[in-house]
Order: sequence, then structure tokens, then C-alpha cells
Amino acid sequence: MRKLLIVMAILVAVCGVMLVGPACGPTAEPPPFPPPTTTPTTPPTTPPTTTPTTTPPPAPPEPEPPVVVPPAEIPQWESSDLKYKVTEKNQVWWKFAWQVTLKNNTAYKIQFFVDVYFLDEDGFIIDDDIEALTIPPGGTAIVRGAALIDTEIAPLVDSMEGSVTGYVQD
Repeated sequence: MRKLLIVMAILVAVCGVMLVGPACGPTAEPPPFPPPTTTPTTPPTTPPTTTPTTTPPPAPPEPEPPVVVPPAEIPQWESSDLKYKVTEKNQVWWKFAWQVTLKNNTAYKIQFFVDVYFLDEDGFIIDDDIEALTIPPGGTAIVRGAALIDTEIAPLVDSMEGSVTGYVQD
């Protein structure tokens, strides 16, 4: 109902037409618009004035997206001197200590995860160990760890391999 009143008010204001009674029915013809009137115009005697326009302040710049290093472009590092030895034995386990030197050749701080695998003579994993260390840009560090291997299988350890995974830190 409110919309109808608004529409009627607009018709009255614009066209000077008031719809009342049967003229509002579904078959009613719309009232004719009054013929357009022409009035002589005279040129303005004063120059037109322009209203100053204000432009909205510029939007702040959008923040730049963070730098994401795709996996194919993970920065380079070096690992060297991977070695191990038995440092302790008892009736329950042997302690295999190990170490590896890592060098971060990048401009990023990198968190390294070093996985080492103690293998038998056929290359099967007997035991493993993992250590994590964060190295600053251009830094070098020795990562050390130890694994306690059951006395029954410890004599089967023939070699050791390792893998290094690095993740760029903030």
C-alpha cells in the first residue's frame, strides 16, 4: 500500500494527474499527458555558475601479497660430513650418534629437518631418527642426533643415509 501511495504522489507531482475511482481499475486507460508546452527562452544574462565538485580521497593502496616461494624454487643449501658411530652399548640398546653439517646458501632463514636412516647390508631401514634446526641466512651449523637401537638388531647396522628438507621461515 505504501508503494502505491508513493507512485501516486510521483504521478501527481510530475504529471499533475490524480487517479481516483474507476480510472484506477485494471481496464482503465491511463490519463492522457498534457501536451508539451513551449515557452520562449531568453539567453541567460549572467554566466552559468559551476558548483565546485569534491573528489573523494584516493583509496589506500592494497597491501602487497606475501612472497610465496614455490616448491620448485625453494632456496638452495648444502649438506656434508654425514657420519655416525656407536657411542654407548648396554644389554638393552646401542646408542648410535650421528651428525651432519648444513650450510644455508640463501638470504632466507630456513628451518631444516634432517632424517637419518640406519640401514642393514641390503639397504633396508633398521631404525631412523629426525632432528630439526633453524639456520640464519648464509649460516652453517652441525646438526646432531642419536638413536637407541635394540641390542638384538643393532649389530645389523651396516650404513646410514640421510635426507634434508628445508622450509623458509618468516
